[in-house]
Amino acid sequence: MKACDALISRCGGCGLGEILALKKPFIVREKLINNEKINKKYFMENGCCLGLDKITDAGEKVKLLKTNPALYEKMTKNIEKFTYVNPAQAIANFLTNQKHI
Repeated sequence: MKACDALISRCGGCGLGEILALKKPFIVREKLINNEKINKKYFMENGCCLGLDKITDAGEKVKLLKTNPALYEKMTKNIEKFTYVNPAQAIANFLTNQKHI
């Protein structure tokens, strides 16, 4: 995934987490289950991804990203709003600072 300029995904939790960590623009597939549909809508509304209505549109969306550097850069910046510098350390700090009952 690291070698890609952009990704095509179903927008499930695990894949989405990896994509956001890599700060890569992405294209979300069609035919999704409920949580993936919610994720697709949310990240499209926030300018992080493009959506497919049918898989045959994938080439057109990839071409749009490749030929439009301003769109690519804007999507990358929008994705950065959803990433954390060191999420594992932030979680560890949060857990170790909790008061135990």
